[in-house]
Amino acid sequence: MSKKSKKPEHPASDGQMGYRRPPKSGQFRPGQSGNPGGRKKGSLNLSTVLKEAMENEILISENGRQRRVPLVEAVVIKLAQEALRGRHCSITDLLDRYERHCGADSLPGEEFPEDDEEVLEEALKRRSSRIRTRSAASSEHRLSPRDGGRGRDFSSGEDE
Repeated sequence: MSKKSKKPEHPASDGQMGYRRPPKSGQFRPGQSGNPGGRKKGSLNLSTVLKEAMENEILISENGRQRRVPLVEAVVIKLAQEALRGRHCSITDLLDRYERHCGADSLPGEEFPEDDEEVLEEALKRRSSRIRTRSAASSEHRLSPRDGGRGRDFSSGEDE
C-alpha cells in the first residue's frame, strides 16, 4: 500500500491550469519578491522611533541648576507644572495618568498633608463617578433598529 501525497503536483510539471495551479506567466520568478516596493531593510517602525525619541536626554533647568533628563520625564514635569498653574485639561490628564499607571491605592501618604490627600482622593472619586455616569448615559441613548434610527423611545406605547 503506497501513501499518496496530499500536496498537488507542481503546476509546471504537467502544464495544466486551474485551482491552485496558476499559469507559468503568473508565477514569481526565482529570487523575485512578491512586494518589490515594500519596506526597505533597516527602516524603523513608529514604536521604535517613539521609544528612541522619548529616551533622548535633554537639558532642563530647575531651581537655577541644569540637569539632563529623558524627554519623557521632562514632558511629565511640564504637564505637572501646567496642572499647578490651574489648566483643567492638564489636571485631568495628569490625574488620569497617575491613576492608570500608579493606581489610586498607591497615593503617597507621608508626602502630602492630610488635607491635600483628601482633596486628591475626592477629585479622583469625582472623576471616576463622572466617567461612570457618562458611560451609563451613552448606553441608554443607543439607537435601536425598532425606532428606525431616530432615537425615539417606544417603551411607553404612546405615539408622538
